[in-house]
Parts: sequence; C-alpha cells; structure tokens
Amino acid sequence: MLNCFKKAVMVPVLCIGMVLSPVAYAEEPAVPEAPEQARPSTFQLEIPEFSYSILRQGQRLTASKDTYLLTPESFARITTEYQFMQRRYELYLGERLEIAALNSTLRIDLLTNQNQFLETELERTNRLLIELQESRRNDLTPLWVAVSFVAGCALTVGLVYALQPGME
Repeated sequence: MLNCFKKAVMVPVLCIGMVLSPVAYAEEPAVPEAPEQARPSTFQLEIPEFSYSILRQGQRLTASKDTYLLTPESFARITTEYQFMQRRYELYLGERLEIAALNSTLRIDLLTNQNQFLETELERTNRLLIELQESRRNDLTPLWVAVSFVAGCALTVGLVYALQPGME
C-alpha cells in the first residue's frame, strides 16, 4: 500500500515540484529609514503638587480625600523623595533636550559643510572645463597633422614623378 502511494502520488509530486520550482527574485535590501529630526518635546512631565497638612495635638482632621497619617520621619522621607524625583526628571528631560539640540546642530553643520564642499568642487570643475575649452581653441595640432599629411603626399608624388625617368 505504501509503495503504491509512493509511486502513484509522491513521485509525480516530487518531479513536478522539481520541474516547476518556485522562482525567487532578488530584491534591494531594505534601507533603514533615517530617524526623524529631533523636535522639541511636547511631553511635559509635571508631577502633581504634593499637598499635606500638619496636625498638632488636639486638632481634628476632616478628610474630603484619601488621608494617610504619617510619622515625621516618613513624611520627611516622602518629601525628600518627591523633591529628588522632580529634580531627576528635570535633569533627564534637560539632558534629552540638550542631546536632541546637539544632534540637530551636528546634522545642520554636516549638511552645511557638504554643501560648501560640493559648491567648491563645482566651481573647480567649471574652471577646469573653461580652461580646457580655451586650450583647445588655441591648439593647432589638427592643422599640423593635415599639413603634414598633405606635405607627405606631395613629397611622395613628387619623388615618384622625379624618379620615374630614372627607373625606365
């Protein structure tokens, strides 16, 4: 049964697959897109104001929101961490903005330098082409070649006629 299946189905499918193999076409490799220009960040990180009340002995607390009772040490730790977190995010965002500004300045400087280089090369090439055209105008080489050819032809014809009587 298995041999019959191999002969009847597998062999023809394998042969057809070898004859009619799928064609693979080469494609250009994908060029990674350039990162976008650094734009001023619209992301404003603001940590909400930390509101608190200090209760003295004998005062009553009326809570309209979530209320937490803290010891002075834990309150000091929370306020210190809050100030540290604000300063840390200010430094982080300031660093990111400075890096983006420096990257954009670098890109502008590179493009400006490339533009100046290409302009000087274009001017140099134009100067060289103008000099080449002027030197070709003053070049008499084709005239000398033609004169030399005509002189050689005339000399050959003259020598043939001059030596012909002596050859007879």
